[in-house]
Amino acid sequence: MYVNINMDTYKFHISILLTILAALPCYGQSWNEIKQSQRYIYGEGWGSSDAEADKNALADLISKISVQVQGSFTMTEDEMSHGNDVDGTTYARSKVQTYSQATLTNAEKMVLDYEPDAHVGRYILRSELSRIFESRKKRIQEMLQLAQEAEKQTKIDDALRYYYWSYALLKTLQRPDEATDTAGHVLSSWIPAQMDAIFSAIKVTPMSKTADNVMEVAVTYKGQPVASYDYTYFDGQNWSNIYSAKDGRGVIELNPGAVTDNLRVKSEYEYRSEAHIDNEIDAVLATVKGHAFRKSYLAVSGRTPSNSESRMALASIETKQSEPVVEPMTDDADYRKIIDKVLAAITTKNYASAEQFFTPQGATMFRSLISYGKARVLDTSDLTFYQSTNGVVCRNAKMSFTFKNNIRSSFVEDVVFTFNAKKRIDYIAFGLGKQAESDILGNDNWDLATRKALMNFLENYKTAFALKRLDYLQSVFDDNAVIISGCTVNPGGNRFADSNVRYAKNQYVRYTRESKKEYLARMARSFASKEFINIRFSNNVVKKYGKGMESYAIQIKQDYYSSNYGDSGYLFLYVDMNDPDNPVIKVRTWQPKPDPNFGLVDEGYIF
Repeated sequence: MYVNINMDTYKFHISILLTILAALPCYGQSWNEIKQSQRYIYGEGWGSSDAEADKNALADLISKISVQVQGSFTMTEDEMSHGNDVDGTTYARSKVQTYSQATLTNAEKMVLDYEPDAHVGRYILRSELSRIFESRKKRIQEMLQLAQEAEKQTKIDDALRYYYWSYALLKTLQRPDEATDTAGHVLSSWIPAQMDAIFSAIKVTPMSKTADNVMEVAVTYKGQPVASYDYTYFDGQNWSNIYSAKDGRGVIELNPGAVTDNLRVKSEYEYRSEAHIDNEIDAVLATVKGHAFRKSYLAVSGRTPSNSESRMALASIETKQSEPVVEPMTDDADYRKIIDKVLAAITTKNYASAEQFFTPQGATMFRSLISYGKARVLDTSDLTFYQSTNGVVCRNAKMSFTFKNNIRSSFVEDVVFTFNAKKRIDYIAFGLGKQAESDILGNDNWDLATRKALMNFLENYKTAFALKRLDYLQSVFDDNAVIISGCTVNPGGNRFADSNVRYAKNQYVRYTRESKKEYLARMARSFASKEFINIRFSNNVVKKYGKGMESYAIQIKQDYYSSNYGDSGYLFLYVDMNDPDNPVIKVRTWQPKPDPNFGLVDEGYIF
């Protein structure tokens, strides 16, 4: 049995999810009184539409704030070393402008005349000026905490991203060289030192080379395989687009005849192409002077090893990973032969020869897999087979997928093959990654069969987006599922006209309550508009509900990449797992930050 959910009983924590910063309105005061009062700073604008007039009013307000605070702004050391010939007002205005994406948009608004001759006034209390800068300081501290946590988990991409973005935010404070953290570190020097230390601890080592001149590399941090790491490389002529390493593995696509003894990679840290998911960061990166890190350039150390050396090196790296929770099968010869033939068919591009090993459903997924970018088989020396609830599972088939027309060019995935009772491959999925797998399989609060089922569900859910499987989403969502979707939106235009757009944690997020039919229709449109979708899961939190029932609430960090959109947030799923082969999603929500109360819905109101 499963629990019926009554929508009327849901209690949404809007106060937690949607932090809206706004000053109290000054009812009863006219615009002339506000302009004449010394208590306020105001701006006004005109335009053919309310949105245009409002934009101009904010610009005027920012200009006046800049004049008010220009004397309190100082240049950072790197800005002074490069020279700065702008006047103080322009300098301060460029910095204050970045706050317009956050606090200033919540300044009080007064409509003074209507379209087509719109006239809008914006104003804030002078006493609120200090709060503008305090909110930025708090944001910096939050990002530094995220960076340090990511570093501990060897999520080097996240660590470098948050360190650099916090450093960029730091430059927009009034006196950035005086800012310290709770430990007393002077942040203007401490943050770059932390980043340099990370660069120095990364090692990129050649592992093997494929027939089409693609080099597989091992990426470690302090001797441990990185959970995730983004980089570009120099191919002899140009720097590549961004490539992604996962669980210590990455690739470098070499030009014919390329000399491999002097290869260099550059650690990605600015993430300008992803800044649009956070309006505040986007504005800051466009304003402040960038900082170049010489240590971000790394040599690919060592020659390309022989096959035997490569296997030994891979084994050395794998021993540093946590021991597997699931005992592998001892009698896997038949399954291994099939997987070897399937992977050989991918390598030789003789795809038709492999379809005999699949069920009809599996064959459809196989065709989607080989169409997911340019598919390449990487290392196969660590294939593992184990018995699952619904058949035999093969893990650790490393593959890379390359997309030529996007800033992010390549992803490495652990491809998972699931056999049915007749030894036919019935399912293909992308693995969660070592950390996410460990979070689930290492949790001994539930039996191993339950943990396997949870992991299989999350892998299948993730893969449904990558391979654009509407059929799976159709099957897994309850007909009466609660679906609340969120996405970051551009703040341009008249955002106040859309009551579903909320300001949450320095982002404008549009929340939409959808029926299953509406959600699937939107997914169909989204899939059609994207060359690729890639999802990374991490930071799982799973809770079980009810006695004698297999119902689970899952909150998981989701990094979503696609050819035309990207975001990072937290996915909440409430799943009925009473039939482990046929899980049913009852609730699905998304939000930009983890909820301390575990999802949009209060635990006490689920039943």
